[in-house]
Amino acid sequence: MTTATRRRTANAEKRSTWETRAACAGMDGDIFFPAGSRYQVAIQAMEAKRVCGACPVRAECLDWAVETRQDAGVWGGLTENERAELLRKRTSKTREEFVEKVTRPKKPAVAAVLDRYWRVVELREAGWGRRRLAADLGVSPESVVAAERLVAEAGSVEAALGSLEVAA
Repeated sequence: MTTATRRRTANAEKRSTWETRAACAGMDGDIFFPAGSRYQVAIQAMEAKRVCGACPVRAECLDWAVETRQDAGVWGGLTENERAELLRKRTSKTREEFVEKVTRPKKPAVAAVLDRYWRVVELREAGWGRRRLAADLGVSPESVVAAERLVAEAGSVEAALGSLEVAA
């Protein structure tokens, strides 16, 4: 087995660990590889980025795309041009900081969801999805996901707020 083959195999194994949990799993992949006029490409890229914005494995996807130098499509919420800019930054520390920055939920938005968590529970029980709930609360679906995850991990809304260093 050559070094290149080993590297491809390792990358495929690393990808398969997060790929099945991705928000795009099972979706038509064409949306993530925009084609057509400049306008059509922009619209398709925005739609793909919306899916990525609510994805629980966005950071892993983006990191994989950067590591394997994917030169086409939207991966981890970034287009090929945005990833190329990221690669120009060269150092792994800078890349890791950038990945963390673009995938980290904004604390004020998550805190806003937690402040109204009773509404989140009520609407989720009524069958509302994350996008509709996020629109009702005026935040991104990513913030709703982050708030739900924090409450599940912390065990209570108060503890989740405390983990954000925000007063209840």
